[in-house]
Amino acid sequence: MEEATESARRIRGDIQEMRNKYGVVDSQEKCAACDFPLLNRSFYLFLCGHMFHYDCLLQEVTPHLSAYKHNRLEELQKKLSATTQSSRSRHRPAAKEEGDTVSLGKGSAATTREQIISDIDDIVASECAYCGELMIKSIDKPFIDSHRFEEEKSSWL
Repeated sequence: MEEATESARRIRGDIQEMRNKYGVVDSQEKCAACDFPLLNRSFYLFLCGHMFHYDCLLQEVTPHLSAYKHNRLEELQKKLSATTQSSRSRHRPAAKEEGDTVSLGKGSAATTREQIISDIDDIVASECAYCGELMIKSIDKPFIDSHRFEEEKSSWL
């Protein structure tokens, strides 16, 4: 029991330490996926040093998601879009104040926009697309799709 308690305490300390970490992004930094300036759009910075625009990371991660996570991501994006649309239709700014809620239909509790964004982040940015577990799992996938292989092969001759 004491070992488990001590281990849990260390893990909580590590988590708290990770929350306090930050990174400095130079104005000249570029997205690892598209090589365009990073600061033009919303982006993610991973501990490994890779940086991605939100949409570029989404494009990199989506093909590797499980069916459940893919469906969950689509559902969350629809909810986020609905909150943005409803806030615009009320002539309010798209960004909601903390504590504001939007009803999202039957069977769904009032959910904050920030919570939806956090849930999307948990799926999309749980790990770096280039050096996380997703990349390790995709090591056996060919660089060129099988239906494009012959076309690519003939272009080299």
